[in-house]
Amino acid sequence: MRPGTHPARHAAHPLRRVLRGQGGGVLAFFTLVMPLYVIALGLVADAGYVFAARTLASAIADAAALAGVQELDLDRLVRGERYIMPAAAEAAAYAVATANLEEGFPLADRPYRIRVAVINAAPDSPVRHPVTGRMLRDPTVFVEVRVKIPLRFTPTGARVEVAGRADASVLPRSGRPRWTQ
Repeated sequence: MRPGTHPARHAAHPLRRVLRGQGGGVLAFFTLVMPLYVIALGLVADAGYVFAARTLASAIADAAALAGVQELDLDRLVRGERYIMPAAAEAAAYAVATANLEEGFPLADRPYRIRVAVINAAPDSPVRHPVTGRMLRDPTVFVEVRVKIPLRFTPTGARVEVAGRADASVLPRSGRPRWTQ
């Protein structure tokens, strides 16, 4: 190194020699890689959209099952028997599910697939759940909703089916009724 020269200037000199002939290399690399980054970002966004849609479908099924399970036969309930009226429960569950699907999934394919099952099980006569296979000992409303949603950022315009399932049961009251206290 010569006296009076700065060491940093001297160290950068070989690097300048290497980069001198690389005028369009960065532009070409960026042009080739940028579409891959955009596609990857779109796939990540679509995956998040699908997970959010599954959560919403489960919440809609849960609300529909809760609406259906409220359709109790009050005459039987007074006698101590827990019984869900099947036709009324199915109608209530379908109505709640359809209204929520319309609002929650405006871009989804119609018709939606909604499945409602009313299982009037009792402790002395258990019934097998139609989907999970577990034994039920309480009256239960099962709701399953299936919706085909469009992927927003995938270039193919594909559609994915998301599903949500829920059960709601009528459980026996524990303790004494409030009106007798």
